[in-house]
Order: sequence, then C-alpha cells, then structure tokens
Amino acid sequence: MRILALDIGTKRIGVAKANTIISVATPLTTIHRTNNENDFDIIKNLIKENQIGKILLGLPLTLTGREEHFAKYVREFGSLLEEKFNIEIVYWDERLSSVSAEKILTIGKVSKRTRKENVDRIAATIFLQNYLDYLKRNK
Repeated sequence: MRILALDIGTKRIGVAKANTIISVATPLTTIHRTNNENDFDIIKNLIKENQIGKILLGLPLTLTGREEHFAKYVREFGSLLEEKFNIEIVYWDERLSSVSAEKILTIGKVSKRTRKENVDRIAATIFLQNYLDYLKRNK
C-alpha cells in the first residue's frame, strides 16, 4: 500500500510518500496553502498520481502528549479529506519532527531560505518513516 504523509501548517503542507513494501519514506513536495479547495485539488492529484491508499496526518501534540488547538484543526482537516476522497486517514504523533528536520537541514548547511522551503516535507518524511518503522516492528 502507498501512503501519503501530510504535515499540515497554516501556510504550507509538507508532503512525503512511501510504499509499505519498501518501508522507506521519501519527501515529495510542499503545498503552499491558499484555501482548502485548492489544497484539496492538489492533494487529489497527488493521491491519483501516486496511487495512494492511505493518508497519514501529523498530529501536533504537546510535549506531554496532549492535543490542543491545532490538533483539533488537523483532525477537522482529516475528516474533510476522508469524506472528500473516501480514503483511510491515520493520525500520527509528529512531536519534534519539525525540530529534527531543521537540525538535519542545518547540519547539511542548507541556506535559511531553502530550509524554510523544505522543512515541512522533511518533517512529513520523518514522521512517516517513524510510522513505517512502527508497522514493521508490529507485524
């Protein structure tokens, strides 16, 4: 099964993909948000082009594991995706994935401008890989 991971933000959505057989997540793209209708059109094309069977949404939890304001927004976005595309939605803890992505890009000496453009899709790749590793351990 092919999985699309989305790191939902207010300005950008980081996108990564993976095939559960290969179990390796790869960064795909960054969606620059305008409105839900446009975002859904782009996601629809990504689902179709990549033959996606499941969407993994990064759930922003507090460091103590609680869901707060933005987690509710992500769940509402996920419900809309599920209704619109009739696709399985899985929510996955994305704590510190953006921090890890920033560190990776900084260590790689990526410029600030390029880091800003890539951090969301790298974060999506990180939590998607965590999910794939979880699936592999629990087979």
